[in-house]
Amino acid sequence: MYKAILQNGWFLAIKKLHNSYDFDQEFMSELMTVGRMRHCNFIPLIGFCYEINSRLLVYKYMSNGNLHDLLFSAQNGKVKCIEWPMKVKIAVGIARGLAWLHQVGVVHSSICSRCILLDHSCEPKISNFGSAKLLKSNFTSSSWRTVVDNEVWESGSFKKDVYEFGVVLLELIAEKEFSQMNGCLKSFEGLDMVKWTFQNSKPYDSDEIRQAYEDEIFELVRIAVDCIQSDPARRPSMLEVYKTLSKITGRSELAND
Repeated sequence: MYKAILQNGWFLAIKKLHNSYDFDQEFMSELMTVGRMRHCNFIPLIGFCYEINSRLLVYKYMSNGNLHDLLFSAQNGKVKCIEWPMKVKIAVGIARGLAWLHQVGVVHSSICSRCILLDHSCEPKISNFGSAKLLKSNFTSSSWRTVVDNEVWESGSFKKDVYEFGVVLLELIAEKEFSQMNGCLKSFEGLDMVKWTFQNSKPYDSDEIRQAYEDEIFELVRIAVDCIQSDPARRPSMLEVYKTLSKITGRSELAND
């Protein structure tokens, strides 16, 4: 990924796809999803370049970088602590984008904290659509249709997105990478897993923060744990997740603008 600046002062992010056996497929997948689907929680695609040995995608530059770096990369020896209301805003935005994506029949397939970009107000923008798949033809563009692959459809691909969202949500809540929590989480089930995660979320050691947001923190942990259930059938849909999360903020628009 490269950062560019135009003469008018606009900043752009240039994604260069490396030449590989599937880079044409990745390029077209990203172009045909984010290029055709406009949503407030998708990274805005501005343009592209398609040449013999070069595939470039041009996006609007996101000034706050990606969620992973915001959570885990230290600056001046310290990792920035994100205030709880901002975490809720980020969680709701990601869920809104994924819910809308699933409503039109597309599965993202590679959700992680690194592909969640943040604009100047920390509104989340989902990126990295190179692995996205159209699993049903709810999307109305006549130039982009597909036949449903029953095997893919029945394999729970949408629930893979739900699991990955749960991982991102846990990382956002606890400010710990999932790899550091997963071993312990496997020792618990259901409510015990929720309680353990809640109690081991370092940013909330402050009694003042716990008292102010305890119910919300516990509810978001419960949602995250539901999303990472080992049985895909037990995971909620992203629409259900979004509706539950939106009740916390009182915002429930699933609009694509």
